Amino acid sequence: MKSFLDHIPPPEFLSMPAVGVDISDGWIRFIGFKGKGKHRMLDLYGSVPLGDGVIVDGYVNEPEKVTALLKDIKEKNDLSFVNVSLPEEKAYIFTTTIPKVSVKEIRNALEFRIEENVPVSTADAVFDYSVITKKSESNPDHIDVGVAVLPEKVSETYISIIKNAGLSVKSFDIEPRAVARAIIPEDDNRTFVVVNFKEYKTGLYIVNNGVVQFTSTISMGGGEITGAIKDHFSVSSDKVQDVKVKKDTESSKDDKNPVSSLVDTVSSLKREIDKLLTYWNSRKEKDGNPAPTVDLVLLVGKNAGFEGFSEYLSSFLKIEVEIADVWQKSFTVSDYIPPIHFSESLSYSAAIGSALRE
Repeated sequence: MKSFLDHIPPPEFLSMPAVGVDISDGWIRFIGFKGKGKHRMLDLYGSVPLGDGVIVDGYVNEPEKVTALLKDIKEKNDLSFVNVSLPEEKAYIFTTTIPKVSVKEIRNALEFRIEENVPVSTADAVFDYSVITKKSESNPDHIDVGVAVLPEKVSETYISIIKNAGLSVKSFDIEPRAVARAIIPEDDNRTFVVVNFKEYKTGLYIVNNGVVQFTSTISMGGGEITGAIKDHFSVSSDKVQDVKVKKDTESSKDDKNPVSSLVDTVSSLKREIDKLLTYWNSRKEKDGNPAPTVDLVLLVGKNAGFEGFSEYLSSFLKIEVEIADVWQKSFTVSDYIPPIHFSESLSYSAAIGSALRE
């Protein structure tokens, strides 16, 4: 079975800086940094709409168009090496336990687990993994691992598109993992629900001990939130972020309260998050003890920063909800203010997480 890195250039190229590229159903977004650690600065960034139907549920219907757009991005920004985030719809993410082995032996040990958890044969799949760094007193001779699997046909499609655009791929990743890399604080072992608003869909991810352990997707995206606000206030798309909301979202009776315009639109989202919280918080550890419950819900993506929205969800879910900080591993805004609006930056989390991959 191949790894996500099997199509990557040889080791001498791996030290070269790479731009993070996020390819999703609606957009291509890219971002590059200069500097290292938490002293980075933005070197370049941008986004290009793909158009309806070009990529649907992770399947590329028009590869030539995606290649042409990537080639244009490459030429305008003088790009060479990229770390690429791919849509999660075609991927499988799960956690498993394997006997404690050396780092070199983990991959072989996982191959048997993959066929037990994924409806794709190991011969037709590529995968990557992250060791979940927690101590297990009840099972000290085993380790927990988060695994991401992608059908090889899917990976080869994207590899062909990117190579035809004249770009060299340093690494591939699945969007939930790239998002988590950007927004989950270093060495934070709490359990998070990440709500990632995309153009047409929303990804729900469980992240525990810094590793994505569960994902699901619902068919309501940030674009629908934009549409609801536009209709409610009769404003254009570029004015949506200018709409403000009263802080007391529960008690406001104003029918022009922006959050009130979203009640119908986000009803399915609220239900799905609530179901996910109920499922995860009722789990048991292998020894029968209660598993860690969700500590915090993080919002990221298109319109995630809409004022009052996090408070509205928190009041319904009865759990703390915050807007994610997509820059917290790159720099502090007290030292450096990036040339990108805060609300727009929330849509770049996967590109940022890809750029941060080393």
